[in-house]
Amino acid sequence: MLARFFSIVMLATPLFLAACGGSGNGPQLASVSGKVTLDGQPLSDASVEFAPIEVEQVEEGVGGSGGNAATDESGKYTVRTGSQFGLQPGKYLVRIAKTSYDDDGQEMQQIPARYNTESDLEVTIESGGNSSLDFQLESE
Repeated sequence: MLARFFSIVMLATPLFLAACGGSGNGPQLASVSGKVTLDGQPLSDASVEFAPIEVEQVEEGVGGSGGNAATDESGKYTVRTGSQFGLQPGKYLVRIAKTSYDDDGQEMQQIPARYNTESDLEVTIESGGNSSLDFQLESE
């Protein structure tokens, strides 16, 4: 009886894994990384968001997503889309933000609005390669 159970499990496992594997037609991602500076100094602990402007969907509901990253102490970042590194080729609006809080707990943006809420930074990510995108921000 136990041998029959294991035989069924061994036969069913590949079918189950194949069904869970998906079609493999997900979007192809290009590696995107770079460095962010503010007034010539590395900007640490900032968020870098890539919001899609013109990005094609691979199939219904798949693809066309944006990506995001956080800068490290040297201002470097690497973009992720969901759980994967990279961005789908296309055109993106970039927003860079760094938030702190005052003594009253009020949120304060440390970067001028022209780089985040009023951003007009646009980039195009090409397919099949690595994109190194550095952003030199100015306070004034």
